Amino acid sequence: MRSAPAADALDLGIVGLFGDLRNMTRKSFPSAKQINGNAPKYESYKEAWARIRQAQESGFYLEAIVIEESIIADRLTSYLSAVGLLPNKHYPGLFDLVKAWKADQVQAVDKSHGDLKAAIGDEWRASRNRAVHAIVKSAPGTATPPVEDFLAEAQAAAELGATLARAVDRWHRAQLKAG
Repeated sequence: MRSAPAADALDLGIVGLFGDLRNMTRKSFPSAKQINGNAPKYESYKEAWARIRQAQESGFYLEAIVIEESIIADRLTSYLSAVGLLPNKHYPGLFDLVKAWKADQVQAVDKSHGDLKAAIGDEWRASRNRAVHAIVKSAPGTATPPVEDFLAEAQAAAELGATLARAVDRWHRAQLKAG
């Protein structure tokens, strides 16, 4: 067990490195307008987009990528649940969600990205995986890519993920309207 002064020193070190983690605050402002529908979901999405924006501006691309994946997975979960194709897992991952989505006959086309199923399932998921795993992972005895290259690839994955998350959200809304 640490002594009180040692615990205080550790706390100060953590605060010095990461800011005061005990006082993390919202990055978005609570809505002043009346929200129709699922207000907590609306507030969660506002917070998610505010965090994506701040993460990208600050160079925290992995945080942006993780939140973008959460948005994409949430929209796919909603859609797949509605059409009866949701994978039978407690929390299906992006791979399982995209696999089920690709099995669906409904087209998912976006004017900027073309086939969203391919853009997310093939292109973005691969760049997301490289960004999440590549900073230190390499085959034994093999050098990792230069940090600058990693950061450039992570930034590209974060930027693409943000546009794809918006596109999937638009597609999902269109599906809801179509009935």
